[in-house]
Amino acid sequence: MAKLRQITDDGIECVDRLDPVCATRFPHLLPSDLETAVHFVGIDGRVSRGAEAVLRAAALNPRWRWLLRWYSASRILAWIAEVTYRGVARNRALVSRLTRYWLPESPDVPQGRGPSTCSVSRKGK
Repeated sequence: MAKLRQITDDGIECVDRLDPVCATRFPHLLPSDLETAVHFVGIDGRVSRGAEAVLRAAALNPRWRWLLRWYSASRILAWIAEVTYRGVARNRALVSRLTRYWLPESPDVPQGRGPSTCSVSRKGK
């Protein structure tokens, strides 16, 4: 999520799924769902999960909006993005090690305890 905060110029707020604030602020998000995928709660209240959540958050930066447009326009690209997301989510610890090895300056990826965030929403909203 650190990389996503960086892409959005720190324009999102990430809440750890284990933080008690998560259940208070987002009672409509089920704990079982939060264990499997990151969720994005937009300023309009719309909830996305998985790859779509990541792309919706990234689209807050105009330079990254094209990814969400591609995802939204093509079922094949959306499927590829979701399959890729699930693969990364299932292998979080390995991805973390590889990220630190190949991109040492890159923000850390959480070590194998599932999605690190409950929700991502625009700051101040």
